Amino acid sequence: MYLPGGYPELFAERLSANQSLIGEIRAAIESGMPAYAECGGFIYLTQGVRDQVLTPLVGIFPVATRMLPRRKALGYREVVLIGDSILGPAGTVARGHEFHYSEMEEMPHEVERLYQLRKNGSVIGAEGYRYRNCLASYQHLHFGSCPEIADAFVKTCFIYKND
Repeated sequence: MYLPGGYPELFAERLSANQSLIGEIRAAIESGMPAYAECGGFIYLTQGVRDQVLTPLVGIFPVATRMLPRRKALGYREVVLIGDSILGPAGTVARGHEFHYSEMEEMPHEVERLYQLRKNGSVIGAEGYRYRNCLASYQHLHFGSCPEIADAFVKTCFIYKND
């Protein structure tokens, strides 16, 4: 399953109302289906979008998202896998970008981080959160920067399908 970026906050109420889809996505991830979610897809997998009240979403990741009046992040990033994952082995390096007007609550420490993020050669943090076979991040990966990550994801999906 691939959940790309987008603007779930604009459609949070409609997405929240689609309980059959939420249930199917949650069940697929709980079953171990490989899933990759970035930015808006990641937001969709959180507890929900908080304005005055929480509009609940899929709830795989135990944090809520809130929208900000100004842009929170913009720029290119280097992503180094610090653990083996659905995108390849530890040490794999890819490029991506970050662009969002939202922020999440602090992710609990027990949620595994698989990315070391670098900006202009300097480490700026860890991200790339894993739950079962689901990997989610604010980063929009550029699969052309490291085609091996696409190959690894497809291979992981093939193995899952044939198990």
